[in-house]
Amino acid sequence: MYMLARYVLARHYYLTEENVADMPASYKSYHEKRITEIREDPKRIIFDEFHRTAKTAAVREQVIVDMREGRKWKVQVALISQSVEDFDPIMVEFATSIFIMDAGPEQALQRTAEIFGLSQTARYALRSQVHGPREGGRLS
Repeated sequence: MYMLARYVLARHYYLTEENVADMPASYKSYHEKRITEIREDPKRIIFDEFHRTAKTAAVREQVIVDMREGRKWKVQVALISQSVEDFDPIMVEFATSIFIMDAGPEQALQRTAEIFGLSQTARYALRSQVHGPREGGRLS
């Protein structure tokens, strides 16, 4: 389902002028303009519940390609999951922004600190200040 959803969402993100060459002449000018417009717009592909892809190598390999090549196509990739362990090391390396919404138990906090090289101050802040949504939707 992840690959189908990605295809439905992003199949136009990666069109090039070379694709236009394969089209009937009467459609070429329309698609050339369309490709130019698509390239100008920033785009996002968001994979929620990413831990569900753990045993699906094809999805994970495609995500790495999207992360590696996304900038040249103005495509941002967002991966969302409950544990830092749900992401391959190369995905963490390619990340341009990382948001930790809840530090989790001490073991998870220590692993997060190890992966990202967090200072003692950052570890303290995660332990004492970062506590996901509470009743009523409040974050504090």
